Amino acid sequence: MDSLHLEKVKIPNNIIEYMEEGTWECLDYKPFVIHISSVIYKGNETLSYSLEFSPTSGFEKLNHKIEEMPYISDGYGWTNYLLDKLKQEKVAFKEVIESDSECETCVLTAFNENDFRMLLQKVSIYVRELLLTKISDNSEENTKTITISRFWSHEDEDDGICKPEIMFRRPRVDYRISEYIWSFLESNLLMQKKILQKNNMAITLFMGPINKRHKFFYDSAYNTETKKFHPAMRGGKLKDISISCRYHGFNEKMSPVEYGDIVYDMYCSFLVDSLKKISKEECDELKGMLDFDLIHSFEFPAIFDNQKYSADGGGYGGRAVNGIVDEKAVPYNYREAYINHFGK
Repeated sequence: MDSLHLEKVKIPNNIIEYMEEGTWECLDYKPFVIHISSVIYKGNETLSYSLEFSPTSGFEKLNHKIEEMPYISDGYGWTNYLLDKLKQEKVAFKEVIESDSECETCVLTAFNENDFRMLLQKVSIYVRELLLTKISDNSEENTKTITISRFWSHEDEDDGICKPEIMFRRPRVDYRISEYIWSFLESNLLMQKKILQKNNMAITLFMGPINKRHKFFYDSAYNTETKKFHPAMRGGKLKDISISCRYHGFNEKMSPVEYGDIVYDMYCSFLVDSLKKISKEECDELKGMLDFDLIHSFEFPAIFDNQKYSADGGGYGGRAVNGIVDEKAVPYNYREAYINHFGK
């Protein structure tokens, strides 16, 4: 279900001719079932477009996620979760989305095809988001955890003082994009090659522009004239991985797609430069399979609390030189300064 795209369902133009006993059914996306029926709605004969699924077999991880929010993981709970998500996003449907759910089954219905395809697209996105909310493998014999952090320096390269205006230049994208891309590589590359499957990992992504002091660069297979990568790994059972990328394109206007593109290259610079079983060519080919609809689905600019850079919960306390307080180094709280500047 990590590549679910219900909205791509092929509905015949002359749907009525394909109906049996007033209903057309599509089973191409099991466990999701699509029904189109001829009904009387508000006194008029029309078509109803329904999405139906039973959140049982195959929904274990998804059910665990919505229970954490918390919703009940039955037909009613899934209905509430999906309708709440639609309300939160203020999705503009022409007509009301109705529900005919039961305890065992979630059923959502639209009354025109455009609304229905929008509903299918949104449900697909919500399911894919749930699958990537936390990267973990919890088996009885082996528990594997992966944490992904992002670091953006606030330090002015000229005077060494941390300043909020430097923080304001960081990419304003949702932290879950970084998690999705690693999850994508995990599913489509690492698991197949049985690489890095037994170790816990702490991955830190260091992002920033190329500074004046940067004269020499690590020789990465991913380096270009404008982008410089430096991956490193240390540790035994816990793999501590740091990946640095210096690029002037890192800024507050950087789009989620451009961000996703370069974070993919950051991960691959580590995989290609550090591991012999993975080539740049296969990483480049796999890149075209990224789910850019999902990347686009995250709010942009992301609110501060959905960016989650390292130390976002703290602040800068100023500095002292030889025991003397530097009055130019003005303390500030990261969250307060950011929200005062951007509004959220």
